[in-house]
Amino acid sequence: MILTAAPTSAFAIQILDAADSDSLVARISDHDPNRIRIAGGFITMAVGPRSGRIAIETDDKRGQIFVRVNENVPDKHKAFTLFLTDAEGRDYTLLLKPARISGQSLVIRPRRQRPQVSNPAGVEKREARIKRLVRAMALGDVPRHCEISETDKRVPLWKGTNFHLNRVMRCGDFNVERYRLANSGDKVIRMAEQELYSNGVAAVSVERMHLNAEGAVSIPPGNATMVIIVREVGHE
Repeated sequence: MILTAAPTSAFAIQILDAADSDSLVARISDHDPNRIRIAGGFITMAVGPRSGRIAIETDDKRGQIFVRVNENVPDKHKAFTLFLTDAEGRDYTLLLKPARISGQSLVIRPRRQRPQVSNPAGVEKREARIKRLVRAMALGDVPRHCEISETDKRVPLWKGTNFHLNRVMRCGDFNVERYRLANSGDKVIRMAEQELYSNGVAAVSVERMHLNAEGAVSIPPGNATMVIIVREVGHE
């Protein structure tokens, strides 16, 4: 299906820098169409919720898509995931958060892959290292090549939450951050780990006691959980 594109000026532009398989977070309009395209590339496949919450229309000539949220569904402001593939076979995961704003133009700008992670062996070594860093932070172990510092910084997150950064471990090209996420409201917090991803985030880990079988996080009122975020230095 081909949709005649509206003028670019009708959309507010968001630039999303991404490498292959990156998870990206963006806000979109809950009532206007939203344009999504890849800078210098073509979107060849887009997969989203099949519950009727959104409509996806494609512009095959320009390799872009338009997403519109169904205003008649009761949970139209609930975040949802959209999976994209471009003509070069690169995959992207978008966590889109509908809001009462005008139509958005999301431009995904692919980053060059680093040579050391461009082969399977390099990818495996990188992922294994990230897992070791997460485990070290969770257990309170400090690797010899890392520097650690204590802090107490409140980070704005969502209404009804207290999100405090209390420890940072600097390990060369990665910074590992430990947070305490507390539910200060009167309702259970339900979220996905992907909601804490942003540009430069390599991994997010939440205490298992607050994860259900589907990997979603559930925190009752008055409870708290530990969150560990691994960031790439220079890509914050």
